[in-house]
Order: sequence, then C-alpha cells, then structure tokens
Amino acid sequence: LPVVLIEAQAASVPCLVSSATTKESNCGGVIFKSLDDSSYDWALSIDGIIRNSENRDRSVNEKLKSFDIRLVAKNLEEFYSE
Repeated sequence: LPVVLIEAQAASVPCLVSSATTKESNCGGVIFKSLDDSSYDWALSIDGIIRNSENRDRSVNEKLKSFDIRLVAKNLEEFYSE
C-alpha cells in the first residue's frame, strides 16, 4: 500500500498516479492514468486538477479515518491480546 498516497489525501493533496498503482490506496483523492497515455493527456489531467482545486472537498474521507493512529493502535492491541 503506497502510504505516501494516504498521507497526501489526508492533507487534501490531489494525486495523479499511474494506473499500475494499487487501487486500495484511493480514499477518494486519487486520479489514475495509464502510462500509455500521452504526455498531453497527463498534462490535461494536471490542468484539470489545478482548475478544480478551489472546488475540492477538504473534509476527511471516511476511508481515511480507518488510518487514524489511535484506531490502528487499538486494533493492534486487541489483536495481540487475543
């Protein structure tokens, strides 16, 4: 799991990544592009991200909450105490 993508989304940073990246890393802020797409297509996607930056929802996605360190620590504690 690309942790940097989780961190970027938690910080409301839009992410444009290769479609070869694991889909589990998408918490709602990732745009996937094929490496076979032209550089122009990639540039259009980047331009779209920049143009829509003011409309981006800055609230924390429910999926991102599952990465909260307090929740993860509690789950690990419960797992190892069984």
